Amino acid sequence: MLFFPLGVYLGIPGLLREYKKNGSWRINGYKLVFILLPLLYFSFFWFIPFSYPVSEILVATHSNFYISMIAAGFIFTNSITKENSG
Repeated sequence: MLFFPLGVYLGIPGLLREYKKNGSWRINGYKLVFILLPLLYFSFFWFIPFSYPVSEILVATHSNFYISMIAAGFIFTNSITKENSG
């Protein structure tokens, strides 16, 4: 879980740009479901029972875990936006 906050930290400038806009806060559920959940699965599949038939290409190095955790934090931060309600 150490690399997830790093991804959130990388997404903070975009979140600050959204904060300056007028409108109401929205969360993009499609990004969370179709991008964030698979990234979290690749990050934690060792801890999920019955998930070991993952391809060897995806788990060849530990850098895949680190990159997917950083990307998950970044996507989580970028899924929060402001939309004008008018």
